[in-house]
Formats: sequence, structure tokens, C-alpha cells
Amino acid sequence: MSDLMGRPVRPAVPAHRAADDWHEQVLGDLGPKVFVSLARSDQRCKAMQYVRALLATPGRKSVRNIARSVGGAAAAQRLHHFVNSSPWDWRLVRRAVARHLVDVAAPQAWVIRQTVFPKAGTSSVGVGRSYDPVQGKVLNAQRALGVWFASAAMCSPVDWHLLLPRQHVPAAGRAPYAPDGGEAESLAETAVRVYAATTTGLPRQPVIMDARGVEAELLIHELWERELPFLVRVDHAHRFRPERDARPEPAHLLLAARNRMRRPVTAPPTLRPEATATVAATLQVRAAGGNRPARASGPLILLGLGPLGGPWPAGVWVTNLAETSASELYGSTLLTDSVDDAFTEACATSGLRDFAGRSFGGWHRHVTLASTAHTISTLTRLRQPPGPPSTRRR
Repeated sequence: MSDLMGRPVRPAVPAHRAADDWHEQVLGDLGPKVFVSLARSDQRCKAMQYVRALLATPGRKSVRNIARSVGGAAAAQRLHHFVNSSPWDWRLVRRAVARHLVDVAAPQAWVIRQTVFPKAGTSSVGVGRSYDPVQGKVLNAQRALGVWFASAAMCSPVDWHLLLPRQHVPAAGRAPYAPDGGEAESLAETAVRVYAATTTGLPRQPVIMDARGVEAELLIHELWERELPFLVRVDHAHRFRPERDARPEPAHLLLAARNRMRRPVTAPPTLRPEATATVAATLQVRAAGGNRPARASGPLILLGLGPLGGPWPAGVWVTNLAETSASELYGSTLLTDSVDDAFTEACATSGLRDFAGRSFGGWHRHVTLASTAHTISTLTRLRQPPGPPSTRRR
């Protein structure tokens, strides 16, 4: 195509062009930034190829299925080696993704999400049988902690920690690395350590975590010790002291006593437009303490939430954000729902849970590339101008 002077002209791309075109544009902008740490050009090329294939391959995104879209058996072998054996550092890629997200959209919070990847067999790295409190049953699965960039506009994972069952942790000196879960620490300690390492040098925003079924007392202590702003969901029966020297009582009873203090709260419609009317009450408390030092049991705010006219409290949260209004806190709690939705989308469209293999590094490289693919998909949706509903990517 040329103009009247015979000069070549790129045809105008309609606003409703295919999602793949928008993905390619965003990948072209983002790829060179996030894969700059890969030492060789062929590694960077394979990384771009893998992410592109994750977004384009329908169904389960195994290496074999991905390879069908990029060149068959030979491509499958190259990609398998790139993910499982190539010595590139996934941590540097994740760091670059996090920095890019911070540059384009300020985070409202960093959400730590407990994640379960159900598996049919036992051959994949990190697979074990463990109780899933969400489904209320024992599952054969991989378990991981994800750190998510979270805002009303978008949510995307920026770091991962694979929780290895005891039988998967190598004896001292058997491996040149300390694999995830190899340290003798609790889930709460691991969560805080991973969060602190992930967000070093990034904007200081509250850490949000659903800690039901976790050692919430220890989690609160660790966050308090590091002077980190936090908003943590706890079990209804978790005990707090209503006053410094008072006897610890279950959170739901403390909030039930504040039943008449409930007030309507609202959150930005961009977070949860379909949210029903919600009421909230707050109460200043202190951690129960137990064997933890007294300095870790400073004043906290207990937040109760529930539907108007429904059971009270439906949700119990605790925070050290004493100057934040109940409506703002409520809006922040909804970010965990947004992250849940983003996780479901990332599994469906980016293959986040589709890695199958025994390689510890392979798992990390795959989820890093899948997280990058999800980031590209999300940024594409934000960049893509409005078009006919039938052509908009959802």
C-alpha cells in the first residue's frame, strides 16, 4: 500500500483489531524490558516465543501443546530445555515485571495469596497431599505463595514461592540451592520473608493476606516486627484482647458486642460493581500475645464486615492502619477477590498451573513466563480502545 507519492504506508489498524495484535504490541514494548537479564539473544527470543505461545495456545498449555504453534517436535525439545534446564534467573525477570507494573500503574496493595495447583499424579515437583481449607478436603496438589500487584485497575503476580513437602526437601549438601520450603520456618514466616524480599525498593503499600488456617498470631507478629502496614483476614475464633490486660476473647464475640455500632460502607465500583450493601464495625484491640514479646502486641484495629441484614460478622480482619476509614479498609479487602479473579483468568488464558515436570527450576521458569503472559494480557485490556462488544477481549 502506498500514498499518492508512491511511498509505502502502513495500513491503519482499526480500534477493534484482533486481541493477538494488541498482545503483540504490548509484548513488543514489555519483552525487551523484562527479558533484558537473559544473557543470550537466543534465550530472549525463546522467552518471547514461549509467552507468545502461552497467549495463543488454546486449552492446556503444556510444552507439547505450545510447541504445536511454534514448530512441532524440534520446537518442543528446545522449549523444554529452555524452561527446565537453561540457567536463566527467573527472579530477575519477575523483578523487571514488578518494576514495569509500578511504572505504569501505582499499586494499592501487595496481596499474598495461598495457591493450590491440583495434580492428578505425584511425579510433578512439589506435589503432596494436604488439606485445602477453601474446598474443605485433602487434595493431591502443589502449594505455593504468590505475591500480587493489586489495584482497582489490574492484578498481576510478581513473585512465587513453591512450598515443598518434607519428602521433596533435599538433605543438606545435596543441592547447590536452597529450594523453596527447605528452610525450617512456618508458613507465616515464609509469607513475610517472601513479601519483604519481593517489594524491596518498590512502593510501600499495605500487605493484604487471607490468613485463615495460617498461624495468624505469628503472621501479625512478623509484620509488626518489620513495621509493615498490613490488613489480614483471620478466623472468627482468633483471639484478641479488648484492652491491654484483658482476657483474650474470640474476634466474632468482640464484634458481636459491637452490633449496634455497624455502619454502611462503600467501595469504588471499579473494585466490585456487583457488591451487595455491606456494613462494618471497628474496634481497637491488642494481639493475644501468647509466647510473643509484649512489644509485638501494640494497638490494632479489628474490622468486622457483613451483608446488610445478613449474618454478623461475615468476615473478620485485623490491621495496623489506624488512620484508614472503614470504607477504605473494606475496599482494600475486595482486592483479595480481584486477585482471586485474576488467578482464575491467568490459569485459563496464560497456563499458570499447567507445568508438569520434576524440575524445581522448570516450575519457577514456567510460572514466571505465565505470569508475564498474564501481565501482557491485562495491560492489553487496559490499552485496547473500546470497540464492538463482540471483538473486545474479556
